[in-house]
Amino acid sequence: LDWQFEDKALEAQACEEAQKPLLKQLAPILAGRELYTSPGALRTFNSIIGTIAGELEKERAQRLRTVIVELPLVKGARDCLGLSRSKRVNAGALEVLAAGNSHGMPTVTANRKLARSIAHQAAGIATLDHMARALTEQKQGTSARKSDRLPCLQKQELDELFESILKGPFKEEAVEDSSVPNVEPPGLEESESIERCSAAVEPLLRAQKAAQFVSQPEEDFSQSEEAAALCYLTQESSGNFDTLAGLRQLHDSRVAGLDFEAACEECIRELHVACSAALSGPEFVVAPFDWTPDVQLERFGSTVQGTALLDSDVDVRMSFAQFEVRDARRHLRYLRAVASAPGDRFEVTKLIETGRLPVLKLRFRCTLATNLEVDLTMGEEMPGGAEVDRLVRLLLCAAPDDSA
Repeated sequence: LDWQFEDKALEAQACEEAQKPLLKQLAPILAGRELYTSPGALRTFNSIIGTIAGELEKERAQRLRTVIVELPLVKGARDCLGLSRSKRVNAGALEVLAAGNSHGMPTVTANRKLARSIAHQAAGIATLDHMARALTEQKQGTSARKSDRLPCLQKQELDELFESILKGPFKEEAVEDSSVPNVEPPGLEESESIERCSAAVEPLLRAQKAAQFVSQPEEDFSQSEEAAALCYLTQESSGNFDTLAGLRQLHDSRVAGLDFEAACEECIRELHVACSAALSGPEFVVAPFDWTPDVQLERFGSTVQGTALLDSDVDVRMSFAQFEVRDARRHLRYLRAVASAPGDRFEVTKLIETGRLPVLKLRFRCTLATNLEVDLTMGEEMPGGAEVDRLVRLLLCAAPDDSA
């Protein structure tokens, strides 16, 4: 936090760490659990540390390694996942997921792209994502300069959180008390699903014995999200986990704040420029008026309601000031034009041409935060949709005594 980095991704992480320390998010979940790792993940972790870690980072990594146990792989576990190989779900990721899944452990990961890909492909593989952090010690003094940024937690507090993770399972002597009934931990069917917080909350609440810490192999270890560690965790004792506190901690660490809102506004401005330029060619001139359509963009959904998380997509509806476009085939024509010339700030990830409405998926290279995923569609607004978004935001912002 004492450094201001030239790399925008590292600087964004440093700003986030000052406000939301990663250890404050992870300690309530990992403290008091046993930690395990798969063989391939341990090799990758050692490679990352040996390649780009500084001396203090190596020291912390060595302390972490002393409490981690290598977990043997279960033969055929990969085939039971039901996942297809892809750029995101590569061989290393499959090994990590198979090791945890075969032992009933949900996966904790900073690789949000992997978590989203898993969620889209298969059910039953639980993941819980956390904030990403890169190793920066070697960049300090070379591609960074001193900063007066103030942390929200002091070094002693962060050290205590780290120590709580290293201590391992809580040791408590069993006390027989006939007046207290022997209540079994709640089963999965009794737990409430909190999908927006994470698909891993339910397994987390009923899991009983171990935690597994693993790292996700990626092509570029210097990029935090691609080189971020994955963790498996389960619960040592259901009585040691405060469900409400855990969910609040998870929510507070993932909820989108002012930086995310500023990034969304920047995204909309740049997207308007890109769409207007893409649709200004002679093929889009409307005869006999000799003008091209005036682009209008409108955000909707979670980013308007105030329910967005840090990894939420930005849903955007495109329309024109002069006329309506109702035919899906014409929607596709305009979206293809934008996809062919998205501008310097956007990357086309996919154009979905099937379904009721075509969707152009873009990635916005943001200067204020991490990249944003954008879903651009056309079509008429759902009746009352804008009012619903507005009312949801109003209710969430209202105090309990406001009769909300």
